[in-house]
Amino acid sequence: MFAVTPSPRPRLSLPLWLIACVLLPALLGACGGSSNPPEAPAEPERVTAVIGPAGGTVTGPDGAQVVIPPGALRGNTTIGIARSSAGAPVRDAFWPAPAATYEFTPHGIAFETPVTIRLPVPAGTTGPTAWMASTDADWQESEATLAGGFASVRRNTFSWGMVIGACSTPANAPPNPDRCFSPRGHTSVVANPGNALTLTGYSNAHTSSGGSYRLDAAATLTFTAVYNLWPSCASVRVTMVRRQLDRHPQVVETLYDQANIGLTQGAHGGRGAGGTTVLPVLSLSHLDQGRHVVATYVACQRGDGFQARYYDATVINVAVPVPTTTQTIGGNVSGLAGTVVLRNNGADDLAVSADGPFTFPTPLATGVPFNVTVGTQPAGQTCTVQNGSGTANADVNNVAVNCSAGSAQAWQGATLIETNDLARAFNPVVATDSQGNAFAVWAQGNGSFDNIWAARYTPGGGWGAPQVIDDHSGNATEPQIAVDSAGNAVAIWVRENIVSRRGLVAASYTAGTWGAPQDVEGNAGHARAPQIGMDASGAARAIWIQHDGNFERVRSARLQGGSWDSTGSSIDGGTGDASDAQIQVFANGSALAVWTQISAGVPRVWHNRFNGVGWSTADLLDDNNTSFSLGAPALAADATGNTLAVWSQGTATTSSTVYARRYAGGTWGAAEVLSGGGTDNSARARVAMNANGTATAVWQESLADGLQTWARRRVGAGAWGAAVRLDTPLGASDSEGEPQVAMDPAGNATVVWSHTLAGGNHRDLYGSHHRVATGSWSAPALLDAVNTGGVNRCSVAMDANGNAIVVWDQDTVNARLDIWANVFR
Repeated sequence: MFAVTPSPRPRLSLPLWLIACVLLPALLGACGGSSNPPEAPAEPERVTAVIGPAGGTVTGPDGAQVVIPPGALRGNTTIGIARSSAGAPVRDAFWPAPAATYEFTPHGIAFETPVTIRLPVPAGTTGPTAWMASTDADWQESEATLAGGFASVRRNTFSWGMVIGACSTPANAPPNPDRCFSPRGHTSVVANPGNALTLTGYSNAHTSSGGSYRLDAAATLTFTAVYNLWPSCASVRVTMVRRQLDRHPQVVETLYDQANIGLTQGAHGGRGAGGTTVLPVLSLSHLDQGRHVVATYVACQRGDGFQARYYDATVINVAVPVPTTTQTIGGNVSGLAGTVVLRNNGADDLAVSADGPFTFPTPLATGVPFNVTVGTQPAGQTCTVQNGSGTANADVNNVAVNCSAGSAQAWQGATLIETNDLARAFNPVVATDSQGNAFAVWAQGNGSFDNIWAARYTPGGGWGAPQVIDDHSGNATEPQIAVDSAGNAVAIWVRENIVSRRGLVAASYTAGTWGAPQDVEGNAGHARAPQIGMDASGAARAIWIQHDGNFERVRSARLQGGSWDSTGSSIDGGTGDASDAQIQVFANGSALAVWTQISAGVPRVWHNRFNGVGWSTADLLDDNNTSFSLGAPALAADATGNTLAVWSQGTATTSSTVYARRYAGGTWGAAEVLSGGGTDNSARARVAMNANGTATAVWQESLADGLQTWARRRVGAGAWGAAVRLDTPLGASDSEGEPQVAMDPAGNATVVWSHTLAGGNHRDLYGSHHRVATGSWSAPALLDAVNTGGVNRCSVAMDANGNAIVVWDQDTVNARLDIWANVFR
């Protein structure tokens, strides 16, 4: 039976003749007119009802209920109950099977105050216990109240529930301390100041419900996980994730992800004291208004190989009043000979025409971040910003804007940044922080092996001395690097002779020092082609290609708190060999990956998304199932997570064409053609995007007069602008290297590429800039200074002030590769 509390029904008045027509056949049947008794109505398998902020009760199959108190929901929500185990996690075989499993929907809902879930207890059940599970966590025994044939559990989330009887050990079963042991635990939270946080709903240590709270003042929250696990539990991992439910799109942020921590393992017949892990502090203020779900996941593997992940959710409703106090943002301008437009937080513009103090017209509420950049440079000058970002906890008056009198931004000339003549230096990559501090990493030989080297550039001091960051006795190649806004960096590369294979190694730069190299993964196959990105917290996520014995697979691992995931998980579809993986890591810790992979004998473009907890299912990105040629995809994203992917693709009968697709609002838009197409091949596509969504795509086309470099720009969700050829003044080219592109916050772009003049004997490096102020591309500028050797690989980055830095490797007279750099400022 089921019920949703009904409204009173009106009484019906029927004529006597109609009553007789209805009752007479029934009476005749009861006297022997039919031998078949009437069938009882079928028990429904699924019930739904709309419940609003006033609360209500939904009763489903077998009397299973959800009792929702007033205020648990903000709006009308369809609540469902079904007798179904479809999609539920696998049960632990040590425990008896339930008579029924009940599904509660919508999955992933978070109630502002806990609801009561009433699960029917089958008649005759001995020692009944209630168990709950969710879409991203396994079955966990929950504290329940037994009364009237029901087990009642209070929770602020749900997905599935069941009641099972007491666990027992078969007479012939070997001793096993894991049998009949149910891991349990909870996460508690305290605030500083303590009176800022108020418990508004039920909290219990063993319900997977950390409780519901209201935050009334800015505070720091400390979460503590206390869990008991199986006696044989190994490979323990704790993950802490925050979901901001009222942000659109919803924000998911991984705050903690650590392996091998000391949670207590249980003893047969009892749980004992739980092990404790203090999780990172979470600071919340009026900037975080709305509901936050802080979820703690504890995972481990039992001695018999059974794996499970347990879950605890705390709901925090941030209701902190907007501070009535405000802070001004300002500083001092020096060296100015014209008018410079300064910009705070991408919107608040201030035109300054003389040296001296300045203050932005719009004050900021206390506790709000600020970020001062140059919106428009003065004519004939370049201004840079120091002390330009931080948090407005008091009036800010130390932002320094220094303008250099004389010429506007220009390339400063090629500089050799390493002078090691033992062997070649090659494969350089550069990345920069918002203030223009940059890192270059590259591989360099020592006469026996190739090592990984790094050098750091500062705007005031230029390039520092290069230093070796991996001198292992085996070749090291394919370096990549990422830098966060604070100037911390993580480099990753491939190292040979890791147990007779090629594996991944990484090192971190913090507090002015490179740390020791760490193994990123421990898999059996050869690894190659790593890529890396960093989120706003400084955590890094890497992606790479690795053979699993059958195929080349795409794998990913995360660095947080100084430790890498132990192996790295496979994130591709597993249908054939994969290659050309790229990753975009977002500020909140989520990520998007693209790669190419053989599917049914055809090369295709694939994608997958990491939501802060785990990777979803890999899916196709391109629409061409007859692909014959496929170029490596590239990714770029803005501050809100809108993403662009570009790639080149052709068939056996058509030329290779460059395509683009935009990801926004949780879905991919239609593929758009960027290049000319027709009978001419287009390839080597790359893309960059700034925080506001302005994008620049570049690629190469093979046309009548040789190879050409092209670009198109797009603002936000608008249409792509016209394609522009960047190398027109250079004439025909017999060979051009892959173009690279970077952008600054204002939307200015820099593109670099190598170019061989027709009939020439080496490739030179050229660069072109697009300036928002003029809306046009500059003529290509020669960047290298060696006229007898060819440029091989180049890399470019830009800072918040519109300065660009490019590094490349180039042959010298003695045919040895060196690392060079040039700076546009």
